[in-house]
Amino acid sequence: QLVEEMLNSGMDGFTVSNYDHVEQAGSTLDCFKHAVLVLLLQSMTSESSPFTYVDTHAGRGIYDLASGEAKRDATFEHGIAKLAGCAGTWELSAIREYVAAQRRFDGGGPLRYYLGSPALARLWLRPHDRAKCFEIADAVHAQLRKSLLSIESTRPATLEIHRENSYWWLLGKANHELFQGKGLVLMDPPYEPYDAYMAWNLFVLRRLYSAWPSSCVALWYPIFDRTQTQSLYLRLQDLGVGNILVAEFGFKGSAGSSLQSS
Repeated sequence: QLVEEMLNSGMDGFTVSNYDHVEQAGSTLDCFKHAVLVLLLQSMTSESSPFTYVDTHAGRGIYDLASGEAKRDATFEHGIAKLAGCAGTWELSAIREYVAAQRRFDGGGPLRYYLGSPALARLWLRPHDRAKCFEIADAVHAQLRKSLLSIESTRPATLEIHRENSYWWLLGKANHELFQGKGLVLMDPPYEPYDAYMAWNLFVLRRLYSAWPSSCVALWYPIFDRTQTQSLYLRLQDLGVGNILVAEFGFKGSAGSSLQSS
């Protein structure tokens, strides 16, 4: 109800987050999320009909794993670095293609750059598909634009890179044409704070279910504890948005200080 009142009054409660995804780029949780994304992209492109990809919090697009920020915690060493060392051994095609895409972008040599969700999606989109990527922070948006335009694609799709609040755009600015065909929406906000972002996630999810029933919404969320997760399950159930598939990944008994489950 609070989100509805904020929307009706034109109140935008979001500011630029201090979170920078480069700290988690290529981590185990990032690899899980992006392997699932590739699986969804494979499904979307298995049919000839076009679809629209929407990335609500696109980030930089491409991340330099040799940068000081990435090396600070070096979470990629336990994720994409290990996966790349096992290239070609995975039974699931989504994981094989995800790792292959990362290695191809680096020319087959040692991993230096990591492709985030909008960059991966750009590789799968076809000429008759569309992508709408959102990033609210000025500096990150500029880097996102540079990253996506630097990717050479043999099948260039229509690409739009917006510097604005994706929730507000989807709820008020999106034209009726967007909601006509197939869609894949990735909602992956910074969750600072968790409660506020999740409230908006669920509000937008309910609206999309009504306005864009032919879309698939992939919602990434951190798992801090089971009480929080069970509460999310109940809230999703109360939305009445049809079938929901839950896919979670994490570690038990890890001594790591970073996020362990999502």
